Amino acid sequence: MDNKLLLDPNMLLKMMSVHMDMGFIITDKDDIIIYADQFIQSIADSQGFQILNQNFLNLPKPPFKYLSFVFRSGKADMRPQHFNGLPLENIHGDNQYFAGLMLPLSDNGLYSGMICALKDITEQIILEQRLVILQEELEKAIERRTETLTECVRELEKKAQARKGNEQVLMDINQRYKNLFENVGVGICRLTPDGMFIEANSHMAFLLGINNPDELKKMNTSIRDKFFVDKKQWDYLAQKLLNEKTIHRQEVQLSSKDGHVWTEFTALLATTKWGQNCFEVIVSDISDRKQKEYELYKKATEDSLTQIPNRALCLDRLEQIIKKARRTKESFTLFFLDLDEFKETNDIYGHQAGDEILVRTTRRILSQIRDSDTLARFGGDEFCLILNSLKNPYDAEKLAKNIINKINQPFNLKGFIIKIGISIGIFIYDQSDLTPLALIQKADHALYKAKYLGGNTYVFYDVDSR
Repeated sequence: MDNKLLLDPNMLLKMMSVHMDMGFIITDKDDIIIYADQFIQSIADSQGFQILNQNFLNLPKPPFKYLSFVFRSGKADMRPQHFNGLPLENIHGDNQYFAGLMLPLSDNGLYSGMICALKDITEQIILEQRLVILQEELEKAIERRTETLTECVRELEKKAQARKGNEQVLMDINQRYKNLFENVGVGICRLTPDGMFIEANSHMAFLLGINNPDELKKMNTSIRDKFFVDKKQWDYLAQKLLNEKTIHRQEVQLSSKDGHVWTEFTALLATTKWGQNCFEVIVSDISDRKQKEYELYKKATEDSLTQIPNRALCLDRLEQIIKKARRTKESFTLFFLDLDEFKETNDIYGHQAGDEILVRTTRRILSQIRDSDTLARFGGDEFCLILNSLKNPYDAEKLAKNIINKINQPFNLKGFIIKIGISIGIFIYDQSDLTPLALIQKADHALYKAKYLGGNTYVFYDVDSR
């Protein structure tokens, strides 16, 4: 698409939806800032200067020190510069963290300016830092409990040796050990090398959804066969303990009566009083931690409105399929889709109706593709569709027609009948040495031509028509 159009802030604001929740800076070929949105200007205002018409590389440091480094790199290499977790200092001297893209523009091969897109990920960074702290605290707590248990056992053994002749004392020690064994708050068990229970506490039985530890000891199946979701994890754990004879820690998903539970196994090789090898295992429930990790992952990779992959996950999957295509010499197809007259729908019926249109559009497109394909919301009313192993232009054309026909069906929103169209740019991967963004640019070029032809149609990328 024409870089001159991209340098027009009004055109950019039409193309970049407010739903992207991002800040933008645009410079000209002399690195003079010709556009900065309200978010960027607020950072500049906090430092007491006007950002417009300033040279990007002369912006005060702080807060723009690291951003200037990325700008210089992008301009020097003439390549898009992705960044994640880049700090910018606010008025209080604290860092906010941003992810984004520094995109150099060219006109006939000459540098013509830069687009900088920023997204505030401070909350995500803080959550990740808290998760790391939580994990460290959990690990320390388990280590403290393990050390406490070990010290208690050692102390009990010393007392038992010193008071062999005192049966009552031995009974008291045994009772204290049992109390500790049962009330430590984590699952504890002793297993044979093939996974049969020798001993277990009540918390271990609870984690596995069993009524009491005796039932575990009476089972004629191993923990591997009955409770390990991934049997290979037990094989790896057992081999590791037998070969290395050191404490080993591993995250394991176990089956329980209420479903699957995430646990952390801390295990070591020991010897029974009869000289037989066994595994001493402490099992901690880490389901809450795994749930927080999953929520963080969803927040970082899923579009909150449509619940499909967002731009970041789309680019990641596109990079993976490119690597696979180069390795297997297979082709795939990329659709870049944009709704027609969507802004007018928003203006007439409101953003809530626009959001509902986006959600229903997503469902309609998903109904036309396979589970192995990836549909992602790229931003605003733009979608990207990655079609695995679809390399026949006829098949791509047939799918494009089906999607257009499906979207053309009227939407009924609270009594209002709304009709929209959709334009599609199609690029069939041909083993070229292209990056994910370069592929998308080619599909976007075809989409631009489809829009030029009046929209509600599809166009294949043609290298001779650029």
